[in-house]
Amino acid sequence: MSSDTIRDGAAASSSDTYSLIGRGLRIGSAVLASALVVGLSACGDSDEAALEGSQHQSSQAPSAVASTAAIRDNLAQLAADTAALKKASQTLIAKETVSEETRKIAQQAEPIFAEEESQLVKTLGVDVDPSETKLDTATMTRLENEEGPHADMAYLTLMEGSLDKMLGQWEELEKHGGNDLQELARSSQQQLEDIQQALEKRMQY
Repeated sequence: MSSDTIRDGAAASSSDTYSLIGRGLRIGSAVLASALVVGLSACGDSDEAALEGSQHQSSQAPSAVASTAAIRDNLAQLAADTAALKKASQTLIAKETVSEETRKIAQQAEPIFAEEESQLVKTLGVDVDPSETKLDTATMTRLENEEGPHADMAYLTLMEGSLDKMLGQWEELEKHGGNDLQELARSSQQQLEDIQQALEKRMQY
């Protein structure tokens, strides 16, 4: 074999080797680039998921605050309404010209309203103002000014319209409040229903 043949063979072998190395580098580069794309995509998905989670948490926080504020507002309103009915019951009891049947209802209702008001004040941590009530204040005024059957009717009308509303308020608090509030709501509903039954019997006369 001539020296030219040997050189040509060596050159060809070297060329093939470089070709294989180049092809390997190209393949390796392609794999690396693909891995980088996948990695960056995964990072992007992770960042997006983290952002969505953060946004979800931040959206939940105001919602929780709003829910707590709404419950407190409902408690405050219920406390004012309860205090107003307690005062109305005391007004009726103090009148000497009303019927004994209506007086008995007021005597049954007054301590219940007093107890519920006390529990609500304890829960809220502040005193309540009966003047903040959203019940029928016109009928309350009539109760204060009237005597005899007119005072009877004013009290019965006030109670009839107010008890349904207050039972609805307690039902909402039972649904959305904590365990302690749910227990208070159930107890209060039962007592108000007892007053309601006595009122229905009285209205049948």
